[in-house]
Amino acid sequence: MAFYQGKNYTKEELMKHVGSIHAIAGVKKFEYSEGFAKGYKAVEFRTGTGLRFVVGLDKCMDIVQADFCGKTLNWKCSAEECAPEFYESHNLDWLYTFAGGLTATCGLMNVGNPNFFEGDEKGQHGRIGNCPAYNVAIEEKWDGDDFVMSVKGIMRETRLFGCNYSLERKITAKLGENKIWLEDTITNEAHIKWPLEILYHMNCGFPLVDDGAYLVIPAKGTKARDGEAQKGIDTWDKLIAPENNYAEQCFFHDMKAEDGFATVAIMNPRIELGMSIKYSKNTLPYLTEWKCMDEGQYALGFEPANCHVMGMKWEAENGTLEYMEPGQVKKNYIEITILDGEDEIEECEEYLKSL
Repeated sequence: MAFYQGKNYTKEELMKHVGSIHAIAGVKKFEYSEGFAKGYKAVEFRTGTGLRFVVGLDKCMDIVQADFCGKTLNWKCSAEECAPEFYESHNLDWLYTFAGGLTATCGLMNVGNPNFFEGDEKGQHGRIGNCPAYNVAIEEKWDGDDFVMSVKGIMRETRLFGCNYSLERKITAKLGENKIWLEDTITNEAHIKWPLEILYHMNCGFPLVDDGAYLVIPAKGTKARDGEAQKGIDTWDKLIAPENNYAEQCFFHDMKAEDGFATVAIMNPRIELGMSIKYSKNTLPYLTEWKCMDEGQYALGFEPANCHVMGMKWEAENGTLEYMEPGQVKKNYIEITILDGEDEIEECEEYLKSL
């Protein structure tokens, strides 16, 4: 049944109160009209609970903005939205068009550090995040007494004498629920095997990220990426107020899993708000935590992936680079849940600590 404003409704009961379901929930397609985002197409979801989020159709169908009851959930970079034609692939130039957002997909032919691999220059975090979707389909339908909203489309990363990957993405939400489901289907459409790297750069921001907020990550072990991160190895789970010239820290967590899924969460008891991220650990075995408490660049990132963040060359040299055979299909699942209030925060935290 549809849960709205503290009450369960059948479809028939709810529709007696409104002329259109769009009065309380739905999906709306729009286009940015100026600046670097001019012409950039997107869709906005509203679930009727106070959860609103925007999917950038022209940027790998990533969730570029999300908020709950007026509180922003994601971090947004100063670059904000940029249409894909402004993307530059050289070295670190990816950063010029990185807008942050709740999700930023990285890959498929590189994740992390720029490098040269098999005669090809690999720029920071690869190209897929700047690929526009095609065959886009928006659907709003009643499934019994549940009102289900979704958008799906296909992105492609390919070149002559190179890889030929398709990434089909579907994002789903329901009226009355504080959840977002993301399902990716990646297919190697080339006739030879190719390496694959994919990372979901999931970025939390103020006010969810703030002094006194904390992380719950049920890990079997945690390692610092480098010497700078080693300085914060004992406080990786604690967030602080913005600090001038804070050097970013990254931590690698060996996650516990239940039924093939791992879950991480950020909690902010002061505003009684939290968010959990559940993902398929079988296909995304690595988790990087990106902690950036710098003034004006104040962010916390959860990054489930099939690789590390040191680049494709490093992965190959260390024997951990994944390859996909011709025609092989890989599916990744992510479930984002907004934790509304003290009770939901405590329930989630208790569950994660019990793993």
